[in-house]
Amino acid sequence: MHSPTTRNEFLRLRIAGLSFARIARQLGVSKPTLIAWSRASQPELDSGRAEVQDRAQDEISTNANQQLAEIKRRHHALRQELFSRALRDIPTSCLETLAGELHKRIEHLEYCSGRGDEAETLTQPGSAEVSSASSEPKSEVTTS
Repeated sequence: MHSPTTRNEFLRLRIAGLSFARIARQLGVSKPTLIAWSRASQPELDSGRAEVQDRAQDEISTNANQQLAEIKRRHHALRQELFSRALRDIPTSCLETLAGELHKRIEHLEYCSGRGDEAETLTQPGSAEVSSASSEPKSEVTTS
């Protein structure tokens, strides 16, 4: 008979995704015994896997939200720069392209993080969106 500690370790390793063969080698328990434990502990395994999946999803969402905040900050700074400078050093088309690419990344991350409603605020009239660059050349603003 195996100790409860060994059985708990089996559950932990199985939830982590290890194979029966690897767990058998690691714990020194026969593979048929592990399969029997697995069948008997299916609800605990399912619950543990669901918890792991939820934690992973939360981590992905948190990471996406952090990336989204940083990209939004950079996008805003780029738009401010685009509207405030004479554009002598960097062509307008390059800045507009970059702004458009950042906007697409923002939309993608908002979609992935379930915050698609915020994407509408970026493209509403009056939001001074620059990602939809026109094919007509822009006139450069010069300051004296």
